[in-house]
Amino acid sequence: MVAALVLLLTTLAGAIALATININTAASFQSGYVLNNLANIQRKVIELHIDTNRVLRDRVSDFEPLMLHRDSLQRQLKLARAEMSGDLAVSSELRNVEMLLDHYTYELNRLAGNPTDAQFASATAQIDNVLGLLESKMESLYGGKEREFYVNIEEAIRLQRTSQALTAAIGGLLLVFGGLLVVSIRRSVSGEFARAYNLLISEVAERRRAEAELRQHNAYLAALHETSLALTNRLDSEDLLAAIVYRAAQMLHTEHGYACLLDSDSRTMVGKVG
Repeated sequence: MVAALVLLLTTLAGAIALATININTAASFQSGYVLNNLANIQRKVIELHIDTNRVLRDRVSDFEPLMLHRDSLQRQLKLARAEMSGDLAVSSELRNVEMLLDHYTYELNRLAGNPTDAQFASATAQIDNVLGLLESKMESLYGGKEREFYVNIEEAIRLQRTSQALTAAIGGLLLVFGGLLVVSIRRSVSGEFARAYNLLISEVAERRRAEAELRQHNAYLAALHETSLALTNRLDSEDLLAAIVYRAAQMLHTEHGYACLLDSDSRTMVGKVG
């Protein structure tokens, strides 16, 4: 009778402990889905920055693609705020991001209403500053949640190991039921962990790709600006060609570059720089 009572109490205590561990583990994986939402928003902000820079650089007066991109980002922000309403800190930060996006919309509408060269020059600095703040805000928010995610995952792994040890102990008392419980928990936890981890790796890779594209685009703009300055300073043709070849070689990551011009008398290409 006493042995049966001890067995019953042990099994009940083990079941309660396992339930608590599974709840904590599920909460840890939920933070991975929150991180995925933030990564999507951050990627859209970077893409909006790239597209806006291209429009401002080319002085394009059709702002409809940017507005559509802005609308997509705004919908993503509202969805994320709804899903993270329980996290007041994240919800508040996302609201600040929405306010910055509203400022971006205001500056873009002003430019669309008067797309002159002077207005383009004035709006470029304002819009670039707002987008820079957007990127910085999302990078900070994502970074904080990323650190929290890894802490939660470490805790989930620790709890998983505890869960497995506890399940094995109960299995010694209830061999059949304990064995089935081990299989169920391992499949559930391992599957969720693998999906959350693969999702995170994919989003980190995508974010790095977008950041690399933005850096390359900025390098291109810098080279174009320096070449424009050289033209303004009226360098002679060979100096100008040398500057263009040097900057092109820098952008292509090569040590060698050449420039040839067509000789009007011989009708042949003549090397001028290289």
